Amino acid sequence: MSYLKINYFFIFFIGTITHCLNGCCAFVLSDTPDTPIDPEWIAHRVAPTQSLWNKKIKRVIIEIDRVDNRRPHSNSLKILKKVLLDHLPHVEDVDIRYDKPISIKEYESFFCDGKLNIEKLAKQHQNFQIARNEYLIYLLATPHFSNERAGMFTQLGNNKAMIVLDKKNIQHYAVLYLSEKSAEARVLMHEAGHALGLCHNPSHCLEIGGGHCTNPWCCMYPRDFNYRFILCNLWPAIIGRVNKDFCSECKNDLKKYNTK
Repeated sequence: MSYLKINYFFIFFIGTITHCLNGCCAFVLSDTPDTPIDPEWIAHRVAPTQSLWNKKIKRVIIEIDRVDNRRPHSNSLKILKKVLLDHLPHVEDVDIRYDKPISIKEYESFFCDGKLNIEKLAKQHQNFQIARNEYLIYLLATPHFSNERAGMFTQLGNNKAMIVLDKKNIQHYAVLYLSEKSAEARVLMHEAGHALGLCHNPSHCLEIGGGHCTNPWCCMYPRDFNYRFILCNLWPAIIGRVNKDFCSECKNDLKKYNTK
């Protein structure tokens, strides 16, 4: 019994130290925003452009197409569903639906000069229709579409958006995350953040025009494997606890979006 108590104490002690070190590293290593800081910035100046924040949206449909049967991990989809329900109180349901697989041969026909024609692919393969009170996320899991990205988000029109996963690059990132599932979950969280309108607050927005967070601990940080990201996440990676969530600043922005 005493041995178990010592083990529990050791785990609690290591967890506490990890949490403190993680917070200090994130604060010290955060990138400097490229945008001028506006103290009067109000989050809902930006968020309304995202139709997911339309209070009339009651259901989000996730239509999944997989190339060569490259299916997203079920745990990643659970995390995606949870983040949408947690941050969109007006949404009552997230419905995940699978479409027919796309063959490698057909998938490759959508490339031109080495670049995937996303709009053309979505036009031919996005099949599910939606009602006025629904929002559709077309999720495409591919073997490979980019030499630089593990995922991508783009708007397809009113109440429609698309997320593309690059399974080859996700496997590459799994070196740091210790598992492909963890790497994929973080990528999906990152793209879901774009769907929710992150990140545009100039106090912690990395680029001019918005899109990414300056905090290397946040899943909206875009520069995996740069020195800030590695130093901030090295110890959590060792114990299998690399963050797959939004930082407190991004969560506060999402709360402000809800006030509109």
